[in-house]
Amino acid sequence: RGLALLEAAATHALPQVREYIPQDIGNTAWAFAKLNYFHEPLFEALAQQALQKLSQFIAQEVTNTAWAFATVGFNHVPLLEAISKESLRRLSEYDPQALSNMSWAYATLSFHDPTLMAALSAESIAKLSKFLPQNL
Repeated sequence: RGLALLEAAATHALPQVREYIPQDIGNTAWAFAKLNYFHEPLFEALAQQALQKLSQFIAQEVTNTAWAFATVGFNHVPLLEAISKESLRRLSEYDPQALSNMSWAYATLSFHDPTLMAALSAESIAKLSKFLPQNL
């Protein structure tokens, strides 16, 4: 029964994704990932919209999107490359949770970006005193 509801929700959301604002993209990806439900057509549509609107995302939307795609195991290379570039540009905006989420997401997907990993490490070291135990 629960899977039928998730399938119906994903199917209903799919044609609307083109109209989503950045918050909708991040929240939808996060919600389905939190429920551990991967609907490939929906995640593909979310990735395409994220690619078009990534520069409009706030920092949390960028990192939540990366976390969501990693949680469902969807290694969407063009999106991950774009998130890497956007993250490098805006890394100073990332709080400890965002830094942890990004590191975890890219490690989970085995997505190799040495420049991003080095920058995440340096930014994490600089903000280490602000990290809580769950961020480590």
